[in-house]
Amino acid sequence: MNKWLYSFEFGYPMIVEQNSPLYPLIHGEFYEINDCIFILRNKNDLKKMKHFSASDWERILKFHKDKTGYEWCINDLSVNDFYSKEICSKEGQKNMLSIAMNVLEVWGNKLKEDFPNRKFCLYLSVTEDPFFLNLRFHTYREETGFIWGKGINGIDKIEQPVMLRII
Repeated sequence: MNKWLYSFEFGYPMIVEQNSPLYPLIHGEFYEINDCIFILRNKNDLKKMKHFSASDWERILKFHKDKTGYEWCINDLSVNDFYSKEICSKEGQKNMLSIAMNVLEVWGNKLKEDFPNRKFCLYLSVTEDPFFLNLRFHTYREETGFIWGKGINGIDKIEQPVMLRII
């Protein structure tokens, strides 16, 4: 996998029509609740989260370890969900990877614009067999650091090859 990514040239423009199911997630809104930042997937989720009680939040954060873990879990996008089941060709995979990189770029810029005083970690994880792309992000908090803990060296704890962008 690493060899394939290192030799990859990002040359595909991101062409996502407004009627595409991927469009709202790429150009979506972000919102803040309880010091956590989330991508708005649908209005009902936002309404539910706004009505969480203090005990709901306590239970959620305990289950996810902390706010970073909760953001990591909720802010998860499988790029494959927007494509047909089988993408066999390397060209198709490169196109998907290029779109994923563009999504990270758009998310990063929008997060920085909406929350200029925060630092964010954006991740692209890739598996090759079967080919699968996953995007996630969370707020970087000094007390917790990255999803795996403090220090960049812990990135090896993530099973799939991953690209990390800090903004």
